[in-house]
Amino acid sequence: MVAEPRRKLVYVVEDDEEQLFVLRMLLSDAGFDVVTESEADRVLDSVQTLNPDVILLDVMLPSRLGLDGFDLCRRMRQMPALAGVKIIIVSAIAEGTGPSRGKMVEQVGADDFLVKPYDPPVLIERIRELSP
Repeated sequence: MVAEPRRKLVYVVEDDEEQLFVLRMLLSDAGFDVVTESEADRVLDSVQTLNPDVILLDVMLPSRLGLDGFDLCRRMRQMPALAGVKIIIVSAIAEGTGPSRGKMVEQVGADDFLVKPYDPPVLIERIRELSP
């Protein structure tokens, strides 16, 4: 009997409940295991326990500690246990209104950046490319 390969785990950090629901369904249907979180303050503890393959990280998140998605990304990149985890920032912050995509990715340590609204097949393709 041949064991089935492990499904990739995607950790979705998003504060919009409707968006979380859509992403959970979309990614599950695409063959990923999905765990979600809506508050920035809980991410740093839970991500080390979960050990996801990919993190989808919104920028604007509720936080009593004043953390946003960029802060979380920088902090996760400093954690040796998360060195192999891929991070995709997903935000409504458009490229033309802030730093270029490449500069933003470089500054915070993300592996990719997608502007909302994104094309769902593109999101799935990027996740698959980052977690072969």
